[in-house]
Amino acid sequence: MALDASWVDGDDSNLQPEELRAVARANPERQAEFATGRRIARRLLAAWGLPPIAIGVGPLREPLWPPGVFGSIAHAGKLCSVALSRRLPLGIDLEFAQPLERDVYEEIVNASERSGAPLGSLTTTALFCAKECFQKARTFHARRWFEFREVSAVEIAEVGDAWRLELSGPAGIPALRVCAARAGNFLVAAGF
Repeated sequence: MALDASWVDGDDSNLQPEELRAVARANPERQAEFATGRRIARRLLAAWGLPPIAIGVGPLREPLWPPGVFGSIAHAGKLCSVALSRRLPLGIDLEFAQPLERDVYEEIVNASERSGAPLGSLTTTALFCAKECFQKARTFHARRWFEFREVSAVEIAEVGDAWRLELSGPAGIPALRVCAARAGNFLVAAGF
């Protein structure tokens, strides 16, 4: 596995033509996030001895990795992170370390999860991060995007500023174990 992060800087000089087309109509902030993610990804791929290829965008907005590589890109504010694996699909997410707003909470947190992730707690954001990880890691298996209500936490364990979560989704989709932790102003999560 390889993991790296960088501050978003707006330098899109590393983007290849296919990638430039993918974000041509996006706002400048999204273009900057996209360029930073691709730059980090190419740096990680180069460390594995792989050539600097275009990392396209698939039909589910997922990054298109080279054969034999699984990866995930996350952004929050001006921070961008990329994780790559040669063995298993994975998902990562970054969010600001603050509880979810009520409307987002109502959309993300199932009734069965509310006792383990009460409104106003940072655990709600850890759960949101975990569900984002599930989306990114399991899209590879299902070839579709999941509604947040289709994914449920069967375990939420909090220890200080860290969480261990296990998520289940629709039948036939493997469960996902996620670790989330507070890192300064951010929550960082990763799941396999």
